[in-house]
Amino acid sequence: RYGIFCAICHGESGDGGGTVAKLGLNGVRNLHEDGFQEANYPDGLLYHVITHGKGMMGAYGMNIPVEDRWAIVAYVRAMQEAREVSAEDLVQKGEGQ
Repeated sequence: RYGIFCAICHGESGDGGGTVAKLGLNGVRNLHEDGFQEANYPDGLLYHVITHGKGMMGAYGMNIPVEDRWAIVAYVRAMQEAREVSAEDLVQKGEGQ
C-alpha cells in the first residue's frame, strides 16, 4: 500500500522525492528527517496523519483499510531503521553467520 498511496509523493525510499515532488509540489516531507523518528513522531500520530491528512496531504482513511494503515506505519519504521544501518554493520552481520 505504501507503493500505491505514499510513494507517489514521499518517494520509494521515503526521502520526499516522489513523482509529485519532482513535478514541483513543494513541501513533500522526507520521512527520514529527525522529526519523523518514532521518538519524536509516535506511531499513533503517523497513523492519524495517514487517516485524517495534514497540511497539503489528504486523508486516506476512506481509501486504505485500518490494517493496511498500520502496515504502512510499520513499513515507514522499517525504512527508517534500514537507513540507519551502515555498510560495515551489514558486513559484520554477514561474517557472523
